[in-house]
Amino acid sequence: MRVFLVRHGDARGSLTENGRMQISATANFLESLKLDPLKTVLLTSERQMAVETAEIIRERFGFNNCLQKSWLTCGTDEHTKFCLENFIRDNPQFETVICVSHEPELEEVLRALGFYKTVPKGSVHEIQLSTGTASRLY
Repeated sequence: MRVFLVRHGDARGSLTENGRMQISATANFLESLKLDPLKTVLLTSERQMAVETAEIIRERFGFNNCLQKSWLTCGTDEHTKFCLENFIRDNPQFETVICVSHEPELEEVLRALGFYKTVPKGSVHEIQLSTGTASRLY
């Protein structure tokens, strides 16, 4: 299964115009990967900037919806990597998972996989939980 972590675009509560442009470019990159929208699930944090980011990606791919997950939201006591692993285990029908979240949650997952670089807004990282690796793609 392919798992992508996407950081929301530039925001001040809601996405700024620059943030919308960042995520449009991010969506272009994801589109270039030729992911099957019927076998891909889009997950997002419950915070407005992430929801707006996911909505831009959803519209580009034609997904029916995106699922809001509290464990992708800043300030919860939920362990993001553990919850993501459980989601993947419980949903084998998907080939691809795209998670839209925030810097602390994404960095938590990436650091657990030995990736210690910054997570810029609009960036895309692919993680392999089975091998414990991560790489920045965009």
